[in-house]
Amino acid sequence: MGIRLHDGSRIGVVGGGPAGSLCAYFLLTFARRMDLNLCLDIYEPRDFTQTGPDGCNMCGGIVSESLVQALAGEGIGLPPSVVQRGIDSYVLCTAGNRVRIDTPSKEKRIAAVHRGGGPRDLREVKWGGLDGYLLTRARELGAVVVPARVSDVGWDNGRPQVHLQNTSYTYDLLIGASGVNSAGWQLYEKLGLRSRRPDTTRAYITELPMDEESITRHFGSSMHVFLFDIPRLDFAAIIPKGDFLTVCLLGQDVDRELIIAFFNSPAVKNCFPAAWNQVQGICRCAPRINVREATVPYMDRVVLVGDCGVTRLYKDGIGAAYRTAKAAARTAVFSGVSAHDFRRHYWPLYRSIAGDNRFGRLIFAIIHRIKAIEPLRRGVMRMAALEQAGPAGDRPMSIVLWDLFTGSAPYREVFFLTLAPRFVARFLWQSARAAGSACAGEERSRSMHEGALGKEYTDAEAICRQGEPGNVPPRAEPERGTGSTQEALSAGQPLSGSGVRVPGLSPRLGGPIASTPLTLRFLPWKRCQTEGGDVMTRKTWRLTVLAAVLLGGVAFAVSLLPGPTAAQATRTVYMAAVEPKGGTGVSQEAFPNPSLLPAGGGYVLKAPDNTGRWEVSTYQWQPSFIVVNQGEQVTLEIIGINGAEHVSSLPPYVDKFTVKRGQLTKVTFTTSRAGIFPIVCVSHQPSMTGALVVLPK
Repeated sequence: MGIRLHDGSRIGVVGGGPAGSLCAYFLLTFARRMDLNLCLDIYEPRDFTQTGPDGCNMCGGIVSESLVQALAGEGIGLPPSVVQRGIDSYVLCTAGNRVRIDTPSKEKRIAAVHRGGGPRDLREVKWGGLDGYLLTRARELGAVVVPARVSDVGWDNGRPQVHLQNTSYTYDLLIGASGVNSAGWQLYEKLGLRSRRPDTTRAYITELPMDEESITRHFGSSMHVFLFDIPRLDFAAIIPKGDFLTVCLLGQDVDRELIIAFFNSPAVKNCFPAAWNQVQGICRCAPRINVREATVPYMDRVVLVGDCGVTRLYKDGIGAAYRTAKAAARTAVFSGVSAHDFRRHYWPLYRSIAGDNRFGRLIFAIIHRIKAIEPLRRGVMRMAALEQAGPAGDRPMSIVLWDLFTGSAPYREVFFLTLAPRFVARFLWQSARAAGSACAGEERSRSMHEGALGKEYTDAEAICRQGEPGNVPPRAEPERGTGSTQEALSAGQPLSGSGVRVPGLSPRLGGPIASTPLTLRFLPWKRCQTEGGDVMTRKTWRLTVLAAVLLGGVAFAVSLLPGPTAAQATRTVYMAAVEPKGGTGVSQEAFPNPSLLPAGGGYVLKAPDNTGRWEVSTYQWQPSFIVVNQGEQVTLEIIGINGAEHVSSLPPYVDKFTVKRGQLTKVTFTTSRAGIFPIVCVSHQPSMTGALVVLPK
């Protein structure tokens, strides 16, 4: 027999971050639907209204707009006092290029927040923190926040017991939401949880002060992401907020050497005003982040949520906290709190996040290879830049990069999107063009100071004349980048496309000559200058071709396989058909005119009885606003509470379904189309109409 919660059951939550607060919120919300009275305590020693480390949860503070909308659908709307800046684009930066990537669709905006009260030594607090806001919402539903640290745990007659400094409390269910930057795992192991701890690595986060006007001028509303070939660096970003820039470095044990290498990069320095010292942040930390899940996140009366169990790899940690918190709360209230219940109803979601992270590790391994090969790196930039200049509906590389940076889509979807034959063909073509243009380049003027051969030209000196031979090496056949100047410098043709590049010269021969000294060099195939400043050799070219062939082969093989049906995301939404009522007596309020209410059966006005009491009621879906993603398999599990029967439809997905009192109706469909679709009970109109919001991919 399972272990169920009942009226008066006590629940303890260790940790008041997003995972703990959201789990408490959903536990109390679901309990109300079941007329279940729970006593819930949240143990959180930090004060999230404080600035600096005392109120910080050590996070970059990015919330995707899809998560903002999902929280709004749950009754948790993030106010402007929490969201410091709306991010509407990304700027992808490499060593020699940058490209702005706008949101693939208007729904994919993201929000920049602070987790706590703000960085240390903050003189004026203009915004509230996300963690404090979520904790307040849980408190409004009846949660009790205990500002104390749990020092020990144990068992009391088969129930988990929490020990504080001077007292102890016993609970029917204990929620572990302490993250990986605390000693919480020692407590869970004392309870007997037999599981491998999460694997972690070090990240680096710093807050750089800058006035709001300067942030808007230099960064705008764009999050800057850097694709550098720096060992051990997987992801680097600068996030503009109110009066601060948040810098996040993620990778394999980020240390001082890696941090200095990042900030010394010219691409990073060019983002800031002149003479700006980027390294000197007023608040910085090196938190541990979860990179591999705990193997078993539950036992009887104990369950782990958030990143002390599983989270998204490098991205969308708050989104993972939301999903695990809701799944654990749903299991506890509707199914039970035994290990069997959690294994049946919580484990599938937990396992899906962990499985998706395996695709994430594969994607980041591929990114490391792309960063190390200049033509492939430039191919990414060229493809994204061309998409941003083209039609809005055909931007596969932009969508891949956006979903990868924001965590808006599962890694599995991103991976299979990159294997689409059309995507691979475009990427290989742009990489090949990047490789070709690199080999047609010339050494920068700095090569003259490195012992390289060539001639330095001064103002008004003739560089070459039409028909003269080029700098052909003594070989049987000319190589790329050599030949006659009649081919290279045909009148009126852009120099950059002719195998010759002259820094400072106008793109067309008739243009003015720059006043600075110029360098003109014809290079053989063995030594061709790339735009990023690195020299491409035959070996690099061969590696590029090999990578292209391998990617093409993998894409062709995948195209022959059936579609990844197993990768389809699933979502279960729990609803109820309810009838809120109110009433009074004619001695207090006159009975209203029933004809003023709209017809359709959605509103019911009951005439006064022999005591003079009259009632009014309405039929509704609860919740009535549901947010899902396009392509998901959605199941609505609807319990009938009030009303004998509700004949309903959800066009175009479901033509008809019926919800009856005391029975659970399951409606399953796949959200193939994006948009807003009505959930209509035809027998109780107009009030019993909900909305299914399907966010586009």
